Amino acid sequence: MILAALLSLTVSCNKRSENSPDEVWVSVNGKDIKASEILPTIQNDLQEMERQSYDLKRRASEELVQRQILEEEAKKQNTTVDGLFKQFDGLRDKDVSKDDISAFLKGRGVDEKKLTKQEKESVPQIIRMQRVYEARQKYVNELRAKANVVFKLKKPEVKAIEVSIDDDPALGTGKVNIV
Repeated sequence: MILAALLSLTVSCNKRSENSPDEVWVSVNGKDIKASEILPTIQNDLQEMERQSYDLKRRASEELVQRQILEEEAKKQNTTVDGLFKQFDGLRDKDVSKDDISAFLKGRGVDEKKLTKQEKESVPQIIRMQRVYEARQKYVNELRAKANVVFKLKKPEVKAIEVSIDDDPALGTGKVNIV
């Protein structure tokens, strides 16, 4: 459903971006205002929307790719995706040393002395969960590296925009091209 809405939005946005500069978008007291007068005022916003649309499509595609790769691997091994991940459950039972805790906290810039008793007690569990998460991610990344994934989604074109830096420039034209 979300994908359908996204595709609908993308199609409507793409249709809007193909408007003729001479197309009248609004009329005020009989005076027509054309797309060519409005588009420059929203050019940055439109480019940002295109970038956000691309990022959203890319993330959704990545998630689907990961799911498909995991399902294919699970099928090969005659198990489920959860079954694939069960191999990492033992990491939850591995002891957490004081050195592990110190390294964990130091890596996050946390002073152990400033932690409450409850926070100190929760750190080993967090480390165990992180171990499982990292092992699963490494496994998924290895499967992904073996897969032949080709993204055909096109990145939005980056266009230079003209920005006025001042109404009354001291030097130059007062306009800067940004790419």
